[in-house]
Amino acid sequence: MHEANREPHPQGGRGRVERVRRHAHVRRVSTAFGGVDFLINNAGIQIPSPSHELSLDDFEKVLHVNLVGDFICARAAIEHFLAENKPGANVNVRVSTK
Repeated sequence: MHEANREPHPQGGRGRVERVRRHAHVRRVSTAFGGVDFLINNAGIQIPSPSHELSLDDFEKVLHVNLVGDFICARAAIEHFLAENKPGANVNVRVSTK
């Protein structure tokens, strides 16, 4: 996971700092490569534990990385696609191993 995701937010989440950085990443990639055509969300974590033993804090960590992170990145990419008036694609990938 990118370093931006490790910065704590006062309320315990990642908050605005992460959202702003996602938009900056999209702009940097667009500038460096002449545009953005698609986004592949491939970040994900799992905490191996039976559901009845998983703490709420650990569950929230998984949700933040696996769901909120995808949403933040997808929104930044979509805003870029709309600003450039061009189509784009978003692919979410998850692989689970034991």
